[in-house]
Amino acid sequence: MKKYPIIKNISKFLFFLPTLYFLNTKEAHAPNTEYNLNADTRKIVVIDPGHGMGNRVEGWMDWGKTYLEYKEAEIVLEKAKKIKNMLDSTKYKVILTRKDNTTPCPIESRPELANKIKADIFLSLHLNDFKNWKSISGSEIYWRYEKDKDLAKLAAKNINEIANIPNRYVSWGEYLMLKEVSCPAALVEIGYFLNEQDINKILKTNGVEKAIVKTIEDYLK
Repeated sequence: MKKYPIIKNISKFLFFLPTLYFLNTKEAHAPNTEYNLNADTRKIVVIDPGHGMGNRVEGWMDWGKTYLEYKEAEIVLEKAKKIKNMLDSTKYKVILTRKDNTTPCPIESRPELANKIKADIFLSLHLNDFKNWKSISGSEIYWRYEKDKDLAKLAAKNINEIANIPNRYVSWGEYLMLKEVSCPAALVEIGYFLNEQDINKILKTNGVEKAIVKTIEDYLK
């Protein structure tokens, strides 16, 4: 029988073709375009230091309550930064809605941020006052939707037990920074700005920071 060298060589090539494919390390498997996109499994925590630049009026700094040298916007920003540093960065990815008093941060952008990054929890920090009455003290925690109630109650409990600031009440509040936030959210009025006992506990200890950290840890367990 006559042999055909060309056909014989083609047969050998076809036999080894699968082997050559798997030896090609560049295209041995189709590239996975979604690789590592969801590698960060940490819980996402958004902390909103109340007030700030452009909070309600574009181009204007909203300091919140002020008394002597104290400014609410500065105090809650400092608290938020400390809380971020105290949380375990291997378990929690902490995002602040604002990092300074100069970058514009409109109030409506804060819930939008939480929703955009699919936050697991949202806390807005504030200080309270009432017509310059220095006798009123205590924290007040507000929720807007039923899903937020448990978080608000837990924050009130921890601020009472850890920061030694009694809770006046946990209540519904139609606050814009809580509007349509997808994750559990609460507005925390830490204490009364003009009450000497409250402000001393807020400024001279780290009880508030510890209380908020424990609230986040306990709620997200």
